[in-house]
Amino acid sequence: MLAPPFWSYGPDGEKTGFMIELAQLIADQLDHALIVQSFDKPEDMIAAQNAGQTDLIAGLLAREVFQENNLFSNPVARTRVRLFVRKENLASFDMNTARGLAVGTMGPAFPPAFKPFLDRNIQLDPTSTGQAVIGLLSGEFDAILYPEEAVFDWTIRAKIDHLILPAGRAFGQQERAVVLHRSRADLLDPINAAIARLEDSGALKALREKYRMNLYEPAPEVLTVGFPLTLGYGALAPDGTPSGFAVELVADLADRIGLTVAFVPMALPELTDAKAWEGKDMIAFTSQPDKLRQSMDVTVPVEGVLLSLVVRASDRHRFQNPEDLTGRSLGVVRNAATDDWARAQQWPDLVRYGSPQDLFSGLLRQEVDAIVMPKSTIQRLTDAMDLAGEIHVVEPHVHEYQRSIALRRGLGEIRERLNDEIPLYLVSQEHAALQQKYFGAPVFWTQARLRVAYAALAGLFALFVGLLLAFLLSDRARRKATTAHAEADRQRSATLGLSSRLQAVMDAASSGILALDRKGQIAIANPQAHELLGLTGASGTPREAFGAVFCKPDSTEPLIGDDAPFRRAMGGARLEGQLFQLCAGDGGEPRSVRLSTSPLPAELSPHIGTVIILDDVSEQERHRKEAERAGRLSAVGQLTGGIAHDFNNLLAVIMGNLELLQDDEDDPQRRRFIDAGLAATKRGADLTHSLLAFSLQARLDPEELDLNAVVLEARNWMSRALPESVSLETSLPPGLWPVSLDRTSLESALLNLILNARDAMGGQGSLTIETANLRVDEAHADARNQELAVGRYVMLAVSDTGTGIAQGTLERLFEPFFTTKGPGAGSGLGLSMVLGFVKQSGGTVHVYTELGVGTTFKLYFPTCDTGTMPVADDSPLSASIAPVGKRILLAEDEQSVRELLVTMLSGAGYHVSAAPSGDAALALFHAEPRFDLLITDIVMPGDLQGPSLAKAIRPLQPDLPMIFMSGYASESTVHGNGLRPEDIRLMKPVPKQILLAAILRALSGAQD
Repeated sequence: MLAPPFWSYGPDGEKTGFMIELAQLIADQLDHALIVQSFDKPEDMIAAQNAGQTDLIAGLLAREVFQENNLFSNPVARTRVRLFVRKENLASFDMNTARGLAVGTMGPAFPPAFKPFLDRNIQLDPTSTGQAVIGLLSGEFDAILYPEEAVFDWTIRAKIDHLILPAGRAFGQQERAVVLHRSRADLLDPINAAIARLEDSGALKALREKYRMNLYEPAPEVLTVGFPLTLGYGALAPDGTPSGFAVELVADLADRIGLTVAFVPMALPELTDAKAWEGKDMIAFTSQPDKLRQSMDVTVPVEGVLLSLVVRASDRHRFQNPEDLTGRSLGVVRNAATDDWARAQQWPDLVRYGSPQDLFSGLLRQEVDAIVMPKSTIQRLTDAMDLAGEIHVVEPHVHEYQRSIALRRGLGEIRERLNDEIPLYLVSQEHAALQQKYFGAPVFWTQARLRVAYAALAGLFALFVGLLLAFLLSDRARRKATTAHAEADRQRSATLGLSSRLQAVMDAASSGILALDRKGQIAIANPQAHELLGLTGASGTPREAFGAVFCKPDSTEPLIGDDAPFRRAMGGARLEGQLFQLCAGDGGEPRSVRLSTSPLPAELSPHIGTVIILDDVSEQERHRKEAERAGRLSAVGQLTGGIAHDFNNLLAVIMGNLELLQDDEDDPQRRRFIDAGLAATKRGADLTHSLLAFSLQARLDPEELDLNAVVLEARNWMSRALPESVSLETSLPPGLWPVSLDRTSLESALLNLILNARDAMGGQGSLTIETANLRVDEAHADARNQELAVGRYVMLAVSDTGTGIAQGTLERLFEPFFTTKGPGAGSGLGLSMVLGFVKQSGGTVHVYTELGVGTTFKLYFPTCDTGTMPVADDSPLSASIAPVGKRILLAEDEQSVRELLVTMLSGAGYHVSAAPSGDAALALFHAEPRFDLLITDIVMPGDLQGPSLAKAIRPLQPDLPMIFMSGYASESTVHGNGLRPEDIRLMKPVPKQILLAAILRALSGAQD
């Protein structure tokens, strides 16, 4: 049974894994031969062991299912279980409030801490860890509850551990042992002795480490912590005392959770050398957690880092943004995070240095055009090497990553304690004081400091005026003031020194800083303000106009009068981080800017009227708007899914009652009224399906289709979607192979492509729809460089004569929420929904485009074998499966739906016993004779929902056919929850004929 890390196959096909190798070690100790018996399913293995067909299972959880027929050895390993979710859902996941989620589990043996959570959600049973992980990634499961080491081993080997993350703490330490059948009880003592010898020799510990079973080994009394010898983060005093931000941060955390630590210095290259990690329990800071996950564990992040490009100050006008440095020579620190980033970018001319100091020196010696470093390190080295005015930081930053604390395998308990404490510590005063100690205040230019700085500038202007008056004095006055002049010269030198240092600080500030004089003209502006506002000329020269204006939100209409922020600032208003849109005068992309103002009193500064701080937050605003848009779509999806069940139940009652009336109505006019009501009900069901398709919750209902016929039928509504200025042509060759697709999803995809083509052509041009048969060989690849399986496909192409798609846009074409349309003109989900539908249908999408010529989207769908397609049987019911005497157990919580179904089925000749819940249905099953069929809703109140009811009944009557009904689309596609392939699943509302046909099919299958 394939279940890494417990059972798997080696590179040569040999059986391996923790349990196989443990059994072999014990057999060698006992000098016994070992025969490995394989099973396809866990239940088959359990049954064989309980029946004595196998002697032992090594390293299995000591579960109750084995207790009656087996004995357990001393523990060989310990395991804990925990919940895992997809990375994007981690922040919103709460185990205490989650309800109605699909949760993949390994079985019923879980700690009591998880019982309330499992009772509120739908418990499913994947066949293996791999299926559970893949199901979680694909969205089949919302969470999985599995042994921690099994998920870690699987995801680390597959290199997807960054996509699946644990949610909350691990619970319920359970022991793994050798399960020995009672018929071989004579081997129990020798096996325990062998286990003790393997522990003493270290062989068992090495085996646990090999298969990552050592997540929770006992921790040493003193933990050895490696720390980096790098500026600000780690250093050694002459007496050997360690210090630095990383050292003190780990020491603070250790003190908070009661650990004793000893620090060992590590050079920068050692941080990426696995051999250097030996003998270390922890590494204080690591920038490369993905590299470490193969051999070490990591905590939640303790620090976020921004990487920026740095150039010489003399090149600041040549290289104004990162794109200007494309193809230029770049310096990095060897084996550091910057080196990894540059190699990932495939930087063509890369020069590696041994240290950050060497990196800066190489830049100044003109060995490279630019260097890349963490922003915080740039500032520290600039101060330490006295490089103010010699370098320039290119904005915006080029990359963001996070630093974590690394731990060796086996310290899982300490990792959990650190993960609990780190978020609390990062918002503490203790952490803020530590940042201030080593890096200064996180935000240097506070309003108070700005007022002091510009008050100093105002004093400087006043001093200049005084000096000018002094020089205009008569010769006699100057002779008498010789001593005063000398003192004034000294003060002037000191003031000029202060001025130069203040200017250097202003030049290095990431915010734009402006000083307006009393007339509203710009008196002082730092480089960032020049760049934001499009200023020209040297700072200090008053001017009134600049190349950018403040506009109304989501508009290019300028703010005028008292609405203009500069006018408000000159009027004495104090703005605190207010958001404005800054429109470039050259028609460039608008920017989002947060603006703060600080007016200066005239008595403090007669020349400077107000100070203005500008922060470019365009990127943050873009992410915020995308998050809001995603949140709105998610809310609509949740609302749609929530109302679908009740709405479908209402439609079921209406449809069922109309069908009952139809059966007894002979009046033609009344039948027309009933038919109209049924048609409206079906349109309502179609509307619900469309809403669920929008919220990505609709299941696909494939049917055999001829794409030519679908396109011809679609021409009727295409004419309403296209203006008369767009000509529509079709090329539909005869003999097209059939495909099995969901018609509604296909038509939605076709509509999305047609509307995109219309917009790309600006409402004027030619649109062509083509179909063709295609045999795909090995060389055929889709637009995302993934191979199609060899076989027969049908191609559906939509071509336009629009502007074409630029390369940068083409690379992001199928990303959710990416759109080149203006605000409100597109959600950015259309093409991602098209790709998702095609992929789910077993096909792929190719995109061909040429700027100025047009674009073609080609959708490839696999053909279907018409011989295997189900064919409706309209023949009368055979006598052998007639409804006479057939007993149906019905479980439906909605009273109106339940009463309707009882009436409908009784009228068809069946005997129906109805129950309002799964619990009540199980009680009826125990009380009455055997039933011929179970019909049950999936979600019901009580302990037993539909799948749970089926699980409870099947051991008592294994051959009982079952039909599952639901108003939730997602429920009707549940896998691994006890439903069998032959079980029938119906989506409410269910027409009477379809329900009766489904019952006939179920009863017919039971007799076969």
